[in-house]
Amino acid sequence: MPAKKKPAAKKEGAREGPVEPEHDPRWEQAVTSGVLDFSPADLPDANTWPTHGALRERLLLSCRTLELPACHAARDAFLAELVRLALPELARVALPGAPNLTRIVVAPVVALPALAELDLTGCPKLGYVFLQCPSLHTLLLDGCAGLSKAVVYCKRLDVASLAGCTALGTLLLWSDQLTSLSLLDCPALKKVELRCPALTDRSGIPSLSYKSGATG
Repeated sequence: MPAKKKPAAKKEGAREGPVEPEHDPRWEQAVTSGVLDFSPADLPDANTWPTHGALRERLLLSCRTLELPACHAARDAFLAELVRLALPELARVALPGAPNLTRIVVAPVVALPALAELDLTGCPKLGYVFLQCPSLHTLLLDGCAGLSKAVVYCKRLDVASLAGCTALGTLLLWSDQLTSLSLLDCPALKKVELRCPALTDRSGIPSLSYKSGATG
């Protein structure tokens, strides 16, 4: 009877089972700096490794500035994730030219409590904006050619620019502090309701009927 073969000895240092992928060094840098400037596609993902979900949340919760120009991975679901997490320190979001962004909803008022600046200029597919953000001071939506409706309840908003939003038909805007508004080159505008008592310079508003007055 032939002798049984001995099982092959395990190589020294060999690991059993799946191995956690290496951490991207940019993750810890983002946590330390508070600046997220790389694609959401490169963030930790729980689908890749179970503990990466908690790591992703930690990274996002530490974020103060989000700056991703022309980012293809900046989609509706990513912005909805930021709102859902109610990021406490996020003060600036700049996603100019994001080609796949179609809508943004920031509500309720506690969703992004520190957000002061939102720059979505030149997002071609952005069609709907709803903002309920009392901390917001600057809103830039210039050149969003697909934007058809914007509803903005931001009592501390100082500057709003929607120039070149050629499909914009409806704008509802409430702010106690707004002093600068540009609606130039918005030929589709049919409904404009402004509750902006501090807005005295109307040179950036086209000649059409609108409502104005104190926030009620």
